[in-house]
Amino acid sequence: GAVHKPMKPSSRHWDMYYPYIFALVVGGIAYALAVTISAGDRTDFLSASISFGAVIAGFVATSKAILMALPSDGVLARIKKSGYINDLADYLKAALYGAITFCAVNVAGFFLTSDLPKEYMAAWFLLGTFASLAFTRLTSLMLLILRMA
Repeated sequence: GAVHKPMKPSSRHWDMYYPYIFALVVGGIAYALAVTISAGDRTDFLSASISFGAVIAGFVATSKAILMALPSDGVLARIKKSGYINDLADYLKAALYGAITFCAVNVAGFFLTSDLPKEYMAAWFLLGTFASLAFTRLTSLMLLILRMA
């Protein structure tokens, strides 16, 4: 298989933190712009958002299953030896919890009796951005792992 080049420390730190940074920025912008969704429009919006989060959670669970099925003396051993196994576990956890939390916030939106307020929408944008970017980060790493196989 291909030789995996270790990430530069600055690149590794960027990979670790960019989903959090962008999520905070996007959530802050949504709050500053006072984004809201009317009560009449929220059902389709929330339903589609739950579906999106569920797809991400399903992909993450599948990625986890693939990694667990890898022989411990092949790619997984090289990942452990490289020292990136903890990063991989953290990325899996962040992507899964981000997607599940995003779904939960969308379910909670059905219980609001009025328009979705700017505070809710800021949280929606923050969690939606985080779930999307954590998913993208994990997908990129999974593709690197597949190339190592």
